Amino acid sequence: MISEVSPLRRYVLLTVLRWLSVGVQLPFTVLLMDSRGLSVAEISSMWAVHGVTVATLELPTGGLADVVGRRVVWISSCVCGVVASLGIALADSFALFVVGFFVLGAARALSSGPLEAWYVDAELAVDRDADLRPGLSRGHAAESGGLGVGALLGGMLPLAFGGLAVNAAVSPFGARCLSRQGSGSSLSSRPSR
Repeated sequence: MISEVSPLRRYVLLTVLRWLSVGVQLPFTVLLMDSRGLSVAEISSMWAVHGVTVATLELPTGGLADVVGRRVVWISSCVCGVVASLGIALADSFALFVVGFFVLGAARALSSGPLEAWYVDAELAVDRDADLRPGLSRGHAAESGGLGVGALLGGMLPLAFGGLAVNAAVSPFGARCLSRQGSGSSLSSRPSR
């Protein structure tokens, strides 16, 4: 017989999985964009698109979770995250990267809150006087742990593919970085478009 998983364990597990996937992508996202021809300024603007999207959608998506339900918003966030990741992985132009990072920002805005709100509701349903701080603290520690472990795993991915990154086009960027390491020059000598 399978026993029901406690809300705290489910909350921590889902939080770890969410941030593990983000961490795996971080080490090579910039390298991928550079290998696809984006300048340093264009790469920086991708993170600006992401940040502005998150900031713009943060409040409306919180209200959405209250209206349509936390689970629906959480699952929508996961779907948007997968779509964004695939879009970014396949993007080959500035415009496609903008779309990918916009969807990634929307996924982040959708994911910030419904899981924590679900956990709080689940704990309070069992005990109205429950101390929520320890559980929420574990969730926040799980965010950091998942992100850190994911970044380590993402950084090791090139080793798993014989020294090449997931997209072999990233490899020349790595060689260029290594050749310039002691010279003090910038990572990308390509002029801005």
